[in-house]
Amino acid sequence: MLQHRRTLLFVFVALSLVYVCRLYYISQNHGSPSWVHRGRNDGDVLNSTLGFEGIFVINLPSRRDRRDAMAMAGDVSGLNLTFLEGLTGDSVPSPFSTGKSAGRGGTEAEPSGSASSGARGSWGSHMKALQTIVDMGLGSGLVLEDDVDWDVRLKTQMRTFAMTSRMWLDVEEQKRRMISRVQKHETTTSQRRGGRLMSWVPSWKGEQKQESKARSRVASNSGLDSKDGRAIIDHFGRDTIPLPTKLASIHEIHTKSPYGDDWDVLWLGHCGADLPATRQDSPSSEYPFSSSSSSLKISIYGDSTVPAPKHLKPHPFALRDKLADIYPAHTRVVHAANGNVCSLAYAVSQRGARKLLRQFGKDGFVYQWDLMLRDYCMGEFDGEREDSSEHGREKEGHISLVCLTVQPPLISHHYAGEEGGASVSDIRGQGGGLARGKKGTPYVRLSVQGNLERLVAGFPEDRLVDQLPDDGDTLW
Repeated sequence: MLQHRRTLLFVFVALSLVYVCRLYYISQNHGSPSWVHRGRNDGDVLNSTLGFEGIFVINLPSRRDRRDAMAMAGDVSGLNLTFLEGLTGDSVPSPFSTGKSAGRGGTEAEPSGSASSGARGSWGSHMKALQTIVDMGLGSGLVLEDDVDWDVRLKTQMRTFAMTSRMWLDVEEQKRRMISRVQKHETTTSQRRGGRLMSWVPSWKGEQKQESKARSRVASNSGLDSKDGRAIIDHFGRDTIPLPTKLASIHEIHTKSPYGDDWDVLWLGHCGADLPATRQDSPSSEYPFSSSSSSLKISIYGDSTVPAPKHLKPHPFALRDKLADIYPAHTRVVHAANGNVCSLAYAVSQRGARKLLRQFGKDGFVYQWDLMLRDYCMGEFDGEREDSSEHGREKEGHISLVCLTVQPPLISHHYAGEEGGASVSDIRGQGGGLARGKKGTPYVRLSVQGNLERLVAGFPEDRLVDQLPDDGDTLW
């Protein structure tokens, strides 16, 4: 037992070394790890498909209003959108009872007779989009619902997100390698080295000091400046690494995707997500890797495209996002998908699309698509099917997913402001549909939909309307 505890301690010391030394390396301009290197296709993030091999918009033939709005938004944003005809519930085979529950959501799956026709059609439409990506042989594809909106600065936001996702994937990979090495050297000598490592870890003063001061301000401003409040912040924020503000020299590397090469789902648009809590147990080095086991969070401080904390809620009847109480104002955070709802926008790799089709194509519709995707990303289905490969990383058969998300979301639901208009959900409106009649887009400051006339007229960015100014009223 004592040897096991010593080994576990060495693992955590080693992880701290990896986290701190890599970032210290950057701050001293001694080079940079792979996630800050600019690959040959890194500039593709700024292209007409945001660095993916296609952008697909799901649209019902009966919602021409939404198609027109999306086509115009794509045009002024320099995006090449491919519209896929959405399916109605009647065109999707009736679901059968599987006896499965809605996973971590805590509610039982609806029986076949009471399943929402809209939800069934949405599920079929998303399956169709995934199948399209697989059939076309695309390395990746971005799937959008047709009632979304984004900031006019989306391309530069995505460039930062690409760097952050590469950082997340790289740190997790290095962490697993370090754990694996430690586990192979459980000797007394290794344990003694672990004791010396702690004193050798260099002090990474710049970013750490900034983060510590920032959290103190957050605790004071959010009313969490107490023992319990600080415990809450530490519980969710302890495993956070800030994206360095000063990067070392840029080198060219080869990557298949500017977002990294080992992801399945990038959940970019949602109407709520949970921050992963700090893990109390030792992370695993086993393959295949599931992002559901990670509490790593990468923070992007001082992002002027992020609204002030008072604006961070998805609909009128939601609580303010926990993000607003834990991190400084204007902070965006990238982490493993956790508790996400609403499948407004997500990218899939070819591998990820195949995994999703394998998992859900066999069982058919069970419950709402976004909840099914949420549960899969959170490891609800891990281990249900065996994989024939040794590690399972390159085979389609294994069940684990690597899903990343971002808070606040980069793409959000647009409320057009009319009863029965483009903002009315074909499934279930957020907030029980009681947000109807509202106009605007939560989480998005320089809204494309809100500035369409100005953008068409050629107005510069400084003459566009900020719908969520720091000193302005909230949407709700």
